[in-house]
Amino acid sequence: MYFLISDIIVIFILLFLFALLSAVWPPDSPWAPWWQMPDDVCFAAARHAKIKKKDVIYDLGCGTGKALIVANLKFEARGVGIEIDPVRAVFAKWQVWKNKALGVKIIKQNFFNVDISEATVIYMYLVPNALRRLTNKLTHELRPGTKIVSYVYDLPETYKGKVKLLKKDKKNSLYVYELLKAK
Repeated sequence: MYFLISDIIVIFILLFLFALLSAVWPPDSPWAPWWQMPDDVCFAAARHAKIKKKDVIYDLGCGTGKALIVANLKFEARGVGIEIDPVRAVFAKWQVWKNKALGVKIIKQNFFNVDISEATVIYMYLVPNALRRLTNKLTHELRPGTKIVSYVYDLPETYKGKVKLLKKDKKNSLYVYELLKAK
């Protein structure tokens, strides 16, 4: 009994430390923090990307799936959330089920290993290092005209000449780009 209680205490301490670390996550980290977009930012992202019923949104590192749920329930778009963290993936699936977002699917996978070519819109809330690493994947797998929505961080120099900035929303920390044709 003693070991079970001590194990539970250790788990709670680790979860607390993980939550604390997420509050000060370094922007050059190779991993994404456990943060999420507020509701009003989810709506703004969908509006700025001009989400329509025919759109297929891929959220790379979807976290709780909130942005996809908003896009599905309010704009009728289909969504695919890709989340590598098993805890976040399960939580996102539960949120999708709870909100009856029937057009949203959550995949527990590394987004570098998932074909995203079906996407008409990409959502990302990733740190600059991850955005840099994604340059080749996005520019090779996505069709020209695909919209890329980045929350908090604008796309790094590695995207220069490959995307066009459509909208910069300082209030909501959103950047909306369109993928250009390959030269």
